[in-house]
Amino acid sequence: MVFPAAVVESMLPGEDGRSFTRRIAFVKANDAARNVPDQLPGDVVLGADTVIELDHELIGKPCDDKSAFRILARLRHRQHKVITGVCLLKIGDRSQKIFAVSSEVTMRDYSDQEIRDYIRSGEPMDKAGAYAIQGKGKDLIEEYRGSYTNIVGLPIDEIAAELRDLDCAEILL
Repeated sequence: MVFPAAVVESMLPGEDGRSFTRRIAFVKANDAARNVPDQLPGDVVLGADTVIELDHELIGKPCDDKSAFRILARLRHRQHKVITGVCLLKIGDRSQKIFAVSSEVTMRDYSDQEIRDYIRSGEPMDKAGAYAIQGKGKDLIEEYRGSYTNIVGLPIDEIAAELRDLDCAEILL
């Protein structure tokens, strides 16, 4: 089940990408946990947030076509980090795991026309960094290092390991 969290996602002074995404994931998980109906002791709530970090600046989702163009133009032919913060909150004993996963992506040297064509597809509008590696955005990427699923937006292998550590392995079956 998905329970959207009503969270204001603004950075605190001196906060880096890992700290920011872990904090937002924690707030989202706790907000969602308060709204989960019929909770069982073994239930786990997952909160997550993904951002792009370029030159120590965090980049989220574009708000319109112009911001998508600006973001993709800045990323062009450069390497950036994709950081996802995750909070796993076990309802029964309130135990939790909070962590962040970072991957590196290098964009190729694409043209302004390629950016405009990609924006016309509509895909960039709800994606951190204005691209989706699992979609048409893969054509903008030269290479990546790290977790592919993290770049998509949810680091599955790392989440599975943390769930096992919370004694929630049965969820993975």
